[in-house]
Amino acid sequence: MASNLTVYDIRPDIVSKLHEIKEIQAVKAAYPEQWNALPCAVYTCESKPAQKNKSSIEYLTSWKIQIELFSNKSGMADLAKEVQTSLSELGFFDIQVKDANIKGLQRKLISASGVVDNRTLLVTKN
Repeated sequence: MASNLTVYDIRPDIVSKLHEIKEIQAVKAAYPEQWNALPCAVYTCESKPAQKNKSSIEYLTSWKIQIELFSNKSGMADLAKEVQTSLSELGFFDIQVKDANIKGLQRKLISASGVVDNRTLLVTKN
């Protein structure tokens, strides 16, 4: 039947949604060497099988997304809210935001989780 079913990679969707937010100047998968393009979003994605069938075909994949927003200006609450909205539009749930400022930079940590159905590509609650 679906023996060639592959795990859907949600990363490009995350990156696309972050690029749609006009205020974000850079979207990176790793911390930049230079912090000259701010606000910057650094994302990490973690996945693990949520459900396999008897043939070890992964129908459901659990994803944890973390986005770190960095800025040299205070007041990033509106920007964090836009990121939350974008993640919600993809179907992610349990979206949390916390402050984690570091010397010289304002930082917001945004985490979300969801389960991607690799057949329908829909994101559902864990």
